[in-house]
Amino acid sequence: MDKTTTWLVRGAAIVVIIVGWVSYLEPYLKKQELIRLNRNYENQKSKSVERCDQKKRISYSELLDLINSGQVKSIMLSPDTSLVEIKTKNNSFVASIAPDKDLLALFSANNIQMVVGSEGLCK
Repeated sequence: MDKTTTWLVRGAAIVVIIVGWVSYLEPYLKKQELIRLNRNYENQKSKSVERCDQKKRISYSELLDLINSGQVKSIMLSPDTSLVEIKTKNNSFVASIAPDKDLLALFSANNIQMVVGSEGLCK
């Protein structure tokens, strides 16, 4: 073999090695990214639960009283837990309820802003 052919074979081998390495590394990097995103999500969820533990909890009947008196401005529903943050004109409360369609209809009838999300819960 002459020198040109030798360098062409070496170059081709390097390309094959790099392509194989990248194709092996790509799924690993995607899996690591998913693990990181899941860890961040779980961390945000646990922080929101801790923040909610510091707020005053109210019962379902107290929530209905606040809604009927027109004091509730907005409600944040958590998709993961049964926690609901209630923001009134003066204060912020937490309730452990699972909203059904009748309660959601009551929110709509009283023009209460509803937000679904766990990251901003109890901030």
